[in-house]
This record gives sequence, structure tokens and C-alpha cells, in this order.
Amino acid sequence: MKKQIIALSAMIAVAVSGNAQVDSTATKLDQVIVTASSKFDLQRKDSGKPVIKITRADIEAQRAANIADLLNQYAGIEINGSRSNAGQNQSYFVRGGNSRQVAFLIDGAQVNDPSNINGEFDLRLVDIDQIEEIEILKGAASTLYGANASTAVINIKLRKAPESGVRVSVASFIGTNKSREQANNGPDEYNNSVQLQGTTKGGFTYGAGLNHQSTNGLSAAESADENVQFEADEFNRINLLGRVGYDNNKNLKVSSYLSFDEYVAEFDNGAFTDGDNETY
Repeated sequence: MKKQIIALSAMIAVAVSGNAQVDSTATKLDQVIVTASSKFDLQRKDSGKPVIKITRADIEAQRAANIADLLNQYAGIEINGSRSNAGQNQSYFVRGGNSRQVAFLIDGAQVNDPSNINGEFDLRLVDIDQIEEIEILKGAASTLYGANASTAVINIKLRKAPESGVRVSVASFIGTNKSREQANNGPDEYNNSVQLQGTTKGGFTYGAGLNHQSTNGLSAAESADENVQFEADEFNRINLLGRVGYDNNKNLKVSSYLSFDEYVAEFDNGAFTDGDNETY
């Protein structure tokens, strides 16, 4: 009797195992290449550091956002000022470090903003429609990128030219930009973009981009009196980007770009105090 019970149990176990093998499915993941962790192309599994990669598909899904909104979604990253009015100064904090401890790169070249004391890169100087992908290397990387890369490196890769022919992208967004207490009686934000990239038969690449954003309707300061509304702080920005290069798709690639960025941002005197100040 015991032998029969053991034999029956073995048959049930084999049947369950067989069903499990039949029902199992294999999912093939796309190959992800990162460069920020070593300055060379590596598969993410071969990189010893945590790297976040934001692809063009991720950006396309949130076209109405800006860079600050995009970065603010990831763990360990806080963009201070991204939830305020459009012209608010923005500081970035990664893994407890401040803005001076984060290195910003554009196509591998380190950038900063010489107009402020700390030289921190201003996130308002690049429009999201100009970006192909973003890599965020969290952790110390000063041996590769210098002393100010002690908490993170953010590498912005500009949109690539197609292998042949011309690609033109046009986008336009209209939206509201008011607080909950205000009546949404019309659009307050306009965002327009035109991008062009191309490659000639000889391997020369070129590109041009124009972005314009105009935002109104929201004040950075709030009135202590419910019956008094402060004047809205307007933000107006223009981004121009031109690129020329050469790529033989073998062993030689040269790229250069020229950018012009201009914005006018209004700001108040302080908390609960309205003001008519302007940053250019």
C-alpha cells in the first residue's frame, strides 16, 4: 500500500512539473547601452554603477513636460523649484548632494552656466525637444568627470541625425497655468518647437532647432489675504540650436554645435510679497 501511495505521489509531482514547463514563457529584453559610467559604450549589465536611461520614447510620452519635470520622477533626485512658476530658479539635489556636486554633460562635454557664482548648469537652457536621451549616473564619479561629480553625472545626448535623408519634427502645445483658487478662463502657456536633422550622401550631418515657450498666469509668491491676488510672473524663452558634423559610420565621427538661449523671467520680492522684478 505504501509503495502505491509513493508511486501515485511521484506521478502527480511529474504531472505538475510538466505543466509548469509548458506554461512558462521567456521574455526577451531589449539591449540597453550606456556611456556615462565609463565614457565608452557598455551594456547596462556590464556597468558596475547604477545608471538610469531616459530614452526618446520616454520623452515622447511626456512631450508637454520639461527637463526638470522629467528628472524629478526618479528616486534619489529632487529638482527644487520644478513645481513653482515656469521662471523659478531650479536647483538639483541627487543622493543628498547639492547642485555643485552634480556634473552636467551635453554629448559628453561638460557644461556649466558662467552667469551665476557657482557655475551650476541652468536646466532652462535646453529644451526637451532637442534631446535624444538622458543618462543619469548616480554615485561618485570624480575620477572620470572631476571634483563636482561627487554625487551624480547627468549626460544629455542631443537628437541624432538620421542615417540618410532629412527628418523634420514640429510640435505645439497650449495649456493652462493657474493655481487651484484661480478661474481657468483661458490658455496661459504656449510651447512651440521645430526640429530638423539630416545626413548627406557624403556623410555630412546637420541639424537645426527652434523652441519658444511663453508662460503666464501663476505667481511664485502667495498673498496672505484671500481677496488679493498677486500679479502673475511671466516667463518667455527662446532656444536656438545648430549642428554640423561628419560621420563615415566606421571609425571617424566629428560633431560641433552652436546654441543661443535667451529667457526673461519675472520674480517677486519674497514670500507673501509681490514684486515687479525681472531676470534676463
